[in-house]
Amino acid sequence: DEVRPEYPDTSEDLAPYGWPVYRVHQELIAVRRRNPWLYSARTETLELTNTALLYRVYADDNSMTVALNLGDEAIDYPARGSEVLAGEAHLNDGRVSVPPHGWAVIG
Repeated sequence: DEVRPEYPDTSEDLAPYGWPVYRVHQELIAVRRRNPWLYSARTETLELTNTALLYRVYADDNSMTVALNLGDEAIDYPARGSEVLAGEAHLNDGRVSVPPHGWAVIG
């Protein structure tokens, strides 16, 4: 493909600028593996603006919240969950705060 470079054969051959994306993939794959219920999960939009999206993923008694912030300012919304499973955020009294240009998965 002329748009994207080919993936290297091993992670040792990854270019230095590729490591941050590699680590994000590892982090998200780990969340998926620890939560097999995600295969049948549904989503519900909780908040949507031009620069932020907060949605809940749920199945049966399981759920997690995903917060995406494309803006230049931190976002702060009510959110269920007691720990940050991936990404970067701060949880305080049932609210999640995500830094500018950040994201988080909360469970």
